[in-house]
Order: sequence, then C-alpha cells, then structure tokens
Amino acid sequence: MKLPPRFSELINRLGRQDLSYLSGSIVEGTGHAHSDVDLYVIAGLTDESLEADGINTSTTYHEAPVPILIEHFEGQRWDLEYWSKAAADAVITKLESDFTSGRKSISHGDAEFLCRVVNGQPLTNPSGHEQLRERVLRAGLRQVLMRRFAYSAEVRLEDAAGLFKSGSTREAALQIRDAFGFVVDFELARNHDFSLSAKRRLLRLERTESAVFTAEDYWQAECIQADEDLGGWCRKTTLRLRRVLANVE
Repeated sequence: MKLPPRFSELINRLGRQDLSYLSGSIVEGTGHAHSDVDLYVIAGLTDESLEADGINTSTTYHEAPVPILIEHFEGQRWDLEYWSKAAADAVITKLESDFTSGRKSISHGDAEFLCRVVNGQPLTNPSGHEQLRERVLRAGLRQVLMRRFAYSAEVRLEDAAGLFKSGSTREAALQIRDAFGFVVDFELARNHDFSLSAKRRLLRLERTESAVFTAEDYWQAECIQADEDLGGWCRKTTLRLRRVLANVE
C-alpha cells in the first residue's frame, strides 16, 4: 500500500527501535473501498519536528497528548496518530492495573488504541511490534475488554428490567437490543477479535467461529424480530444474554 508522501518521509526518519504500523478496518479485513486508512507511529520525535511536518501536536482523541495528522491521498483518507513511547507505556500500565484490580479506568480511546496495536500490520520493526503486541495481551486486554462489555450489557439489562416492570415494553426491548450488541462484543473478545467499535460487528461475527451466536442471531436481535409477543422476546432474550455473561473471566 502506497503511503502519502509526508507520511513516508516521517517513517523514513524513525529510529531502528521505533514502531510504525497500519491498523483499522482495512487491515482487519472488514473495510471497503472508501474506508479510512489508519497509521500509527510509536517513537520519540519532538513536537518541533512534528509541527514542521504539519502535524497538529495539540489534537488528541486520548487522555494523553496524541498528535494526529489527517491526509487525503489517492482518493482515501489517511489518519496518522503519533504516540510517544512514554504515552504508550502509560496506557499499557493502566491496562495492567485494570486487569489486576477489576477497575474500568482506561478510556474508550486508549482501549481502542490497544486493540489497534494487537490487530496492527507493522511497516517497520516487525519484531518490536510483535513484542509490544505480546505485552498488551499479557497485560490482560482480552479479559479487560470482556469485563467492559459485560458491564455495559448488564447496565442495559438492568434498565430494561425496570422499564419492563413499569409497562414500557418497547423501551425495554430497545435496551435489550443494545445489550445484545455488547454481549456480541463480549463473545468476539472471548474469541480474540478485539475492537470497541460497533461498526462491522455483523461481518466480524460472520467470520468468528462462535458457539454462542450466529450472524443471523445478531441481525434478528438488531431488528427485534420475534416469533412471539414482544414481552416474550424480552424475557427470552434477557435470559439468553445472562447465560452468556455468566462466563465472565
């Protein structure tokens, strides 16, 4: 894959121990012709050097300052996130803490960054990238994501129970539908498919050998397709989801 010239120039200046990798839907096989291309760099260039390349060092989607450059090249949008090694280490340390303590302190954006590390395709220093990937997995990414998705599902199931008891069956069904999506994410993470994005969830489930859900199961839940009355669907689906969540690691 041909990189935008400015991105190529930056990567060519990286040191031997620095990392660069592609990630996101295209690399993971769930993208399409108009998908963005996501490029990550973990290195030690200075803010002055980055600003000389036109990278906005104040823009960030994460807790730590993470400079981002957006480029349109040959009909596609490219996003480059530049992580310092210290910022990446801090996120992994927080993951390790969440794994051992059971807390949910890591932010959505930082958790997605860790998923992108694991799913990434290295452009430089492949051995260094593999070491980082193994470090993230040892730090407990799979277990932390499963707990995170389980918690999100449980919150919605609790809300649904209250709505159902009050007679708001349609509102309860919508909460259960949302919970179903998080339980699908839970099952995908159990099968080592890591992402916090609901986008392409159906396609990811189609290619995963899940013994719990099929893609058709998920589609029917999203559409709230029920052979019985809506109340019966709510009760049956809630019971099914709780059985799956009973296996949180």
